[in-house]
Amino acid sequence: SPWSMVYGGDDNDTAFAVAAPTSGTYGRVYVAGTTNNTGLQTFPVSPGSYNLTTNNDIFIIRLDSVGTRWRARVVDRSNGNDHADAVVAYGDGVLVAGQTASNDLVTNGILPGTAIQSSPSGTTDGVIIGLDQYFTYTDGTYFGGTGNEAATGIAVDSRQRVVICGWSSS
Repeated sequence: SPWSMVYGGDDNDTAFAVAAPTSGTYGRVYVAGTTNNTGLQTFPVSPGSYNLTTNNDIFIIRLDSVGTRWRARVVDRSNGNDHADAVVAYGDGVLVAGQTASNDLVTNGILPGTAIQSSPSGTTDGVIIGLDQYFTYTDGTYFGGTGNEAATGIAVDSRQRVVICGWSSS
């Protein structure tokens, strides 16, 4: 049955992407976006989430099929502005694509040892962040040149290959 919800804190929170798995883990809904809240007391998250800063941070929420929050996480890396543009279910977890000005992303790669870029190159770079089913941070990679970049779309094919799209000024 249809449902709706309001979620966020006392500052600017914007959802930019929504995804639902098409196989395996039915009943999950993922929402990704950006928050500018300055404390965990104002943006409700699951235990173990990073503290928020005064800049924009990426958030990801997992809801069940009736809109109940199962998990929520803010991915706050450093003091740079981070922005989520796309989300996709990936195995039992989720991948978020976007843009970051942070310089301390854990770059494990989407698969172990496959980070496209282990450090940022421009003012802002595209970013992919992976979280497992418990919303533990598992993967990450930058991508971009000396200009500005963003990942604005992400998909996973039937062989679990990740495909991204976006823009670049490099």
